[in-house]
Amino acid sequence: MTKRKALIVSAVFIGSALLVEVLKMNYKELLDGEFVDFLSGALLGSGIGLFLGNILRKEKIC
Repeated sequence: MTKRKALIVSAVFIGSALLVEVLKMNYKELLDGEFVDFLSGALLGSGIGLFLGNILRKEKIC
C-alpha cells in the first residue's frame, strides 16, 4: 500500500469512528452500547495506528 492510500484509509477509519460516536448520541436506546463502543474504538485505533505507522515509517533505500 502506498503512503497516500494508507493516509486515505486512515482518514476514512477515523472519520467513520467519529460518525459512529455522533450517531450513538442520537440513538442511545436503539443501540447496544458495548458493541458500538467496541466498533468505534476499533475503527479509531486502526485509523490512528495506520496514520502513526505511516508517519513514523522509515523509507527503504534500495
